[in-house]
Formats: sequence, C-alpha cells, structure tokens
Amino acid sequence: MRGAAVASFHRIYSENYEDHVRYARIRVGSTEAAQDVVQQAFANTLNAVEHGAQINNIGGFVRRCVHNLCVNRLFREPALSLEERLHEMTDKSTAASAELRERWREVESVIDRLPVNQRNVFLMAEIKGYSYKEMAESMELSVGSVRQLLNRAEEISS
Repeated sequence: MRGAAVASFHRIYSENYEDHVRYARIRVGSTEAAQDVVQQAFANTLNAVEHGAQINNIGGFVRRCVHNLCVNRLFREPALSLEERLHEMTDKSTAASAELRERWREVESVIDRLPVNQRNVFLMAEIKGYSYKEMAESMELSVGSVRQLLNRAEEISS
C-alpha cells in the first residue's frame, strides 16, 4: 500500500469515524450495529487499497461503503425484526395470541408480495419509523418518489 494512501486512510479514519457511526446508528438502530458497519466499511476500503484499487476519494469511498452496508443490513433484518416483534407481543398459551400470530402471518404474506422498493419503503416507514427524508436518503430517491412508493404499498396492502 502506498504511503500517501495509508496516511490519507488513517487521517480519514481518525477524523470521520464518529460521524460515520452517528450516520449508521440512525439507519441501523443501535450503536453496536453502527460500529460494526463502520468498521466493516473501513476494512473494505483498506482491503480495496491494498489490492491496488484506484480510489481517488477515499473519504467518499468510505462514506459510500457505510451507506451501502447500512442499506444491506436494513434489507436483511426486517423479517427477523417482524418475527421477534411477534414473539414479544404474544403469549403462546392463549387463544388471543394464536389469533394474533395468524393475523401477523397474513400481514407478512401481504408485505412479502409487495414489489421490492415498495416493500422496503413500507418496512422502513412502518417498522423502523423512518421519515420520508431518511428513506429518500437511504434509497437514493427523491422524497416524492418515496411518498409514491409508500402510497402504492399502502394501497396494495389494504
């Protein structure tokens, strides 16, 4: 690895680590998960530099890695989060909880049938509580596009 690239990498790490963690924490929901995302982003960047990738803007590359890792984590986790929330809400011994579990399966089925972008926006809004602006930034869309996707998802799911 070239000396200038190493110096740039270390400077970016020391100057931007906390900012990246704050950015990731908003998107993934916990400090621990955010720290994991940021560490992985820096590891990916270092690996790319060590393998000869021509990166003109290391700071931008790290920022993009953090963003992409957050999005990947967000899209991997909703099914687990839905399942965990179901178990937290129910007591398996009651008839009411059996009915609730059945209703929950129906909801999951409807969500699973949504087109990918509509499903992602719906989960970010309804499960994660993201604002339109946060969803737009995460998906690299305009706020208007996010609203349209969410409206379509809600029309299909109702």
